[in-house]
Amino acid sequence: MGEPDPNLIKQLLSELRDTNKEKRRTAVMKLGMVGGEQALRALMNAVQNDYEDLIVRGRAALMLGKLGDARAVDPLIRALDAPGFQTPINAAQALGQIGDPRAIE
Repeated sequence: MGEPDPNLIKQLLSELRDTNKEKRRTAVMKLGMVGGEQALRALMNAVQNDYEDLIVRGRAALMLGKLGDARAVDPLIRALDAPGFQTPINAAQALGQIGDPRAIE
């Protein structure tokens, strides 16, 4: 499976920066579904963004688990201390999916 359509990624990254939180909430899920390097970076940024909507952050954590890339472990570990409950729970689940030993240190 190759990289996703660059035009689709560009559109989703634009939606992730939209002022409408519903668009950002949807975009983060779509980025996790299409995957790829740019999606991974955008999701890691979203999960760590203290100014982002908590649902966006929680969904970003969920999608990072789906992608299963070990580069997401450090951002996910930091997300365990995020406010609310959705982001930390999803981050813990994602860390379990990735299975990197750093997650249990």
